[in-house]
Amino acid sequence: MEEKIDKYVGFRFSEERKRLKFSQKSLSEKLETAQRTISRWEKGDTIPSDKLILSASIGFDVKYVLFGHSKKTEADQGTAGEKPQELDQKLLTEIITAMDEIVAEGNVEPGLSASLKAKVTALLYKNYSKAREKPNRNDPVMRAMIGVLLGLVEE
Repeated sequence: MEEKIDKYVGFRFSEERKRLKFSQKSLSEKLETAQRTISRWEKGDTIPSDKLILSASIGFDVKYVLFGHSKKTEADQGTAGEKPQELDQKLLTEIITAMDEIVAEGNVEPGLSASLKAKVTALLYKNYSKAREKPNRNDPVMRAMIGVLLGLVEE
């Protein structure tokens, strides 16, 4: 069964904002975006794919926002001595950077929606977060997966 990631992302983003005791205004300042953008994310109009890394750096549980799974349960298992949040940021950076490079190279249609980028990011993150060796943005397999997913995942 395919995991739905966008139906409740806005709600969970709002929960994380409140858990961290940010108002929409204060969060918009931290993420360098408009307050109305935060409101649109929380309503589920768009998904904050371009702000996931910055959100993680200020304490957001990005896995929870995307999938509804908390990092706290995974922290008990550990991953080669790395803290879950550090791993999230590094892996998300590699995936998002590779995706941006592929789009810039013209290998996929320009003007992809934030929702599509978030779905592809979530699918790749879910896949690679379980891998023993994490890919970097130049990994040919990851780049091929991004290209295929950007062409196949429905919005």
